[in-house]
Amino acid sequence: HNGINNLEQIEDYLRELNAFLIEIVSIAQPTEGEWQDMCSKLQQVGENLFNTLIPSPLRERVQQWERDSSVVISTNEQWIPWELMYDGEDFWGQKFIIVRYPRLNDRRRIPDASRLQSPELRQIRRVINIVGGGWKDPVIQQAINLFQKIPSTLSVELLQEKSRSELEQTIPGADALHYTCHGRLQPYMLQIAQNREQEENLLPEIVGELPLEPGSFVFANACSSSVPILTFGKFNSFGWEFYRQGADVFVGTLGAVPVRYALSFANSVYEELFKQKTIGEAVATAKQVAAREHNLFWLLYCIYGDPDFFINLEESEER
Repeated sequence: HNGINNLEQIEDYLRELNAFLIEIVSIAQPTEGEWQDMCSKLQQVGENLFNTLIPSPLRERVQQWERDSSVVISTNEQWIPWELMYDGEDFWGQKFIIVRYPRLNDRRRIPDASRLQSPELRQIRRVINIVGGGWKDPVIQQAINLFQKIPSTLSVELLQEKSRSELEQTIPGADALHYTCHGRLQPYMLQIAQNREQEENLLPEIVGELPLEPGSFVFANACSSSVPILTFGKFNSFGWEFYRQGADVFVGTLGAVPVRYALSFANSVYEELFKQKTIGEAVATAKQVAAREHNLFWLLYCIYGDPDFFINLEESEER
């Protein structure tokens, strides 16, 4: 992109997109005509992004890329919504497995044994299910029950409305962390605790203090009660920080997603992961399921790290 004028354009597009998403939340069961109209509007926004940010020679090459290919993007521009690009055929988030591979300037904060290099070593045995504060039933029960259908080789520990210090005490030895939390903007954080005090909750700058196991899997579902909140370069910075701290894979959102969509999407992802699909395949399938259900919020989910990460259940059974 070329300077401040384009950045201002992008901000305009994102404001337009946020207003549009807030509008469609009110339509719980869109008719086929309403659905086609929604898709057409969103394609228009995505096409503007594509034409503004992608150089002309690359636009032509994109048409030759195979559908379902992994497209790994390495950049420090955290705010760019690559998944929303519409190239005239489809959204990149549906056409490809888009993966963000952060460029990390500050290598000092990355653990020496930051990642596991062999897929055979990637075992998930202990999962922490973090359910944040501010929810009521049935959301709480749905979040708690997210891992009901797990393989018997995995153990799940529930951490409900607990403070950051309690989270830090629980993390050592955990292979996977799943967050279902309010995504707050003022202050900017994931509300894991019952109250909204900053020192009790998870801020991006605090992630570097978490005793994360090298090669961990992290899924942070930043949710809102009803309307979406798009803050590019904000919520997705959690992905940057978890990756910096040694996570192999981070799955998160480009903004706060209405909780009913967020829970459904997470459930689809884990169903596929437990079939030993890679995380790239699992997220791609979850997006297809959501699209069939007339849910546009799947476009807000993104992956950081290794798209070939998978759960090695066979190895786990030997513990």
